[in-house]
Amino acid sequence: KGKRERVTKLLLMHADSRTELDEVYAGDIAAFVGLRETVTGETLCSEGKPLLKCREYIAAALKRPQLLYQLPETLAANVSGVVSHPALKDDDGKPLFTTETYLQTALKKPQLFLHAPETVVEHVTRFLRHPAFADENGNSLIKAGDYRKAVLRHPALLLQNPDLAAANISGVVNHPLLAAADGSPLTSRAEYVRAALKQASLFIITPDTVVGKINGIIRHPDLSGTDGRPVIDKAACLKAALKMPALFVILPETIAANVNGVVRHPALQNEQGQPMFKREDYIRAAIRQPSLLVQAPQTVAEHVTIIKDLLLKEEICPDTAAVA
Repeated sequence: KGKRERVTKLLLMHADSRTELDEVYAGDIAAFVGLRETVTGETLCSEGKPLLKCREYIAAALKRPQLLYQLPETLAANVSGVVSHPALKDDDGKPLFTTETYLQTALKKPQLFLHAPETVVEHVTRFLRHPAFADENGNSLIKAGDYRKAVLRHPALLLQNPDLAAANISGVVNHPLLAAADGSPLTSRAEYVRAALKQASLFIITPDTVVGKINGIIRHPDLSGTDGRPVIDKAACLKAALKMPALFVILPETIAANVNGVVRHPALQNEQGQPMFKREDYIRAAIRQPSLLVQAPQTVAEHVTIIKDLLLKEEICPDTAAVA
């Protein structure tokens, strides 16, 4: 609410007796005297705007009840220990996590509150220095700053076993079903790691799951041509997914629904009432610009309508008949 309260008395309540105090501790039942704006269900705090809100912590504790049995000092020491640890530095020497970013990460994965700083340091260090995440010269493909961004987007990454994550990456790159006709990989380790840093769940999902997603897109009946054959091949689909990593985790049915929704949208028809786009043509265009595969049909229709209306203005394009 952003309201300030002035407390005149702090009373410790015990049965029908009251004792005036200067401070209370966790577990004490006390009452404030002098509150004017506060109502039941609201939380009072200092004006320092605490980074951890009561409601958020309760939600985290419901996921990980052990939090309720830990001393606040222990939890605070774990968080501050991670934030201030000299081994957890960004590429420019600044702390890898701020108190705010680490708290928000821990609220999504509450077991992080219970992890000692040394445990987190060991995990991050192994991840950044893992040989599977290095180029031919032994240089890490993952910078500390990129790893932090990936963790903030997908907090489970901070709990993922680095060896398992490395196995998932290597398994995709070397998967026999994701190879060219000559047996060479369709993607390099560096390309796939870059995609995984944008879609951090790729460090966690198995190679067979990734292959299943690619095959599901290629072989989906609503993403095939009129003759029933796939419009796109494995190499083109993988290339598109590396540009738009969300394709690795979106259901093929959702992608098919987006494509069909655009092709059949009533606002995307010509004067004869026929679709502006043939399905095959739209799929080929979308593979070159993969974000089209995840766009809602209504969004695409609105975008096309705006462009069409602009081009039909004489001050922008004198030959409006040709444009039409």
